[in-house]
Amino acid sequence: MYDQILAIFEAKPVPEKPGYWKARCPAHEDRVPSLSLWLGRKGNLMISCWAGCPKQEVLAAVGLKMSQLMKDEHGACGYIQEPSRKPVAHYVYKDVDGAVIFRVVRTEPKGFYQERWEDGKWKIGLQNCKRVLYRADELKKYADGVVVVCEGEKDVDRLWSVGLPSTCNSGGTGAGWRDSYSGALRGCEVRVIADNDESGLRHADAVVGSLVRHGVESVRYVILPGEPVVKDVSDYLNAGYSKEDLIKLINAAPEWVPQKGK
Repeated sequence: MYDQILAIFEAKPVPEKPGYWKARCPAHEDRVPSLSLWLGRKGNLMISCWAGCPKQEVLAAVGLKMSQLMKDEHGACGYIQEPSRKPVAHYVYKDVDGAVIFRVVRTEPKGFYQERWEDGKWKIGLQNCKRVLYRADELKKYADGVVVVCEGEKDVDRLWSVGLPSTCNSGGTGAGWRDSYSGALRGCEVRVIADNDESGLRHADAVVGSLVRHGVESVRYVILPGEPVVKDVSDYLNAGYSKEDLIKLINAAPEWVPQKGK
């Protein structure tokens, strides 16, 4: 009854344990299957990553929600996707040499899922997939220059369109910033623009902390203005602010100095 979901995870049955499956976790580089799936006492599908990936991140990587692991009021389960949910944008991630690795698919109504490029075709999920920053192949030209970190691909593309090199991690705030991303930006002057909400500020805090810990010497934390209220840098530019206004805002942000003992 969960055949569609098990197929998405490419899960294999555990011979000695009926009702149990194993799969590579799509939320991290998983060379040995570390994702367990099994049927709970109420008939819901349960998942757990031995590496500690949060369930929401595991599901988001393949475009699923927790509710889709549970029976509905009619006793049905495993419903994958609303018929009206259509892809509206594809954000392709490449390594520094330009090789395609994976992509993030944005849907309408708003949602996201991720696909890896494998054997000449797109496959859902990022199982065993190398993780890189968005537009990493273009960032190599700015190894000792200014690079802006945003929360999502839409904002990154908007900044590139006005001539500002930018990047982000896949999955937004849900997937988290990896320390390897900070290492890739070592030598750059990094400007982190926080989305103007609680999760955005929390994400920016984590990014800045990782950058400082991993040797990025010049880090500025940029807070968007509260009047008019804008959620992200795209909203900022749409509100009538210019590229020059944004550069002034970035340059006015103080250099990040870690507190002693932190």
